[in-house]
Amino acid sequence: MRKNILALSVLVLLTGCGIISENTTSEESEPITAKQTTQDFAGANRSSLLERENEFEYETEKSDLNYSYEADLAESKKNETPDYYSDIEDLMNNYCYFLCEAINEGDYSIVEPYILNGSPLETAQKKLVDNLYDKGTEEEFVNASINEINMDSDNINCSVFVTETEVIYYSDGSSDEKTFNWEYKASYNNNSWQLSDIK
Repeated sequence: MRKNILALSVLVLLTGCGIISENTTSEESEPITAKQTTQDFAGANRSSLLERENEFEYETEKSDLNYSYEADLAESKKNETPDYYSDIEDLMNNYCYFLCEAINEGDYSIVEPYILNGSPLETAQKKLVDNLYDKGTEEEFVNASINEINMDSDNINCSVFVTETEVIYYSDGSSDEKTFNWEYKASYNNNSWQLSDIK
């Protein structure tokens, strides 16, 4: 009897202190903890980050494709433009070298392939070859440097600005290295470039 009274007293005491609730049942849901909330938030963030990563990879692939297409297009357009610069550079070097040879030999035909037939330059250089050969003057080609090429809108005529250097040997045995700046007119004729005038 004493044991029952003691147990009942303890139960009443605990209930009064709020340690044991009278309405507590086994069906009550567990409280939401801060740990669970953090886990849920982190999961949502991971999902959002994965979506952003997928979007970034797609945009990167799209950008790479656009860049590749633009580069190919630029290269295609570049290939459509004739490489006249190297052709004219070869023309000028050959012309200057063989003009010196023509002067030394007194034979205009040596330089003739590089000069347009019937042009003002043909008339001028025929006279130059004959005149210098008769004086006993010889020339040695040193260098020809193209400073600028101005192409006409028709793409078959242009102005070529050149700096030429030659060593001139006179009949008295003296010599002199000279540099000249010329403006030539060039024309595309019979699948090759030829010079037509000089200023």
